[in-house]
Amino acid sequence: MSIFTVACNAPTNDAATKAAETVVAQPDMAKIKAEIKAIEDAWAAASNAKDVATIVGFYADDAISMNDDLPMLVGKAAIQKGVEAEMARRKENTKTVFETLDLYGDESRVTEVGKPLKRIALER
Repeated sequence: MSIFTVACNAPTNDAATKAAETVVAQPDMAKIKAEIKAIEDAWAAASNAKDVATIVGFYADDAISMNDDLPMLVGKAAIQKGVEAEMARRKENTKTVFETLDLYGDESRVTEVGKPLKRIALER
């Protein structure tokens, strides 16, 4: 003799239950944008002060840096050499600032679209 038991959940038409299942927490983009701006401002301040150690400190040990028209830099030591070379080439009175153009994303990833600007201060 065999006995089989089968069970399942009853279908639901409860709109609130369905809505709760599909709600995904959205990131607070204003807060994230402020956090990114704070990091960019700190980076620009270090760049303007030619503070190589602070700039390199923003990178992970296994970071890869890919700058326009330059070879890829792998690891902090290579990145430090690249930053030092950039500082040596920089004209006097050049200031770096960053501009955020757009910010978008979801609960797992946020992307910032921005650009660095180099400004040369004119002495009077």
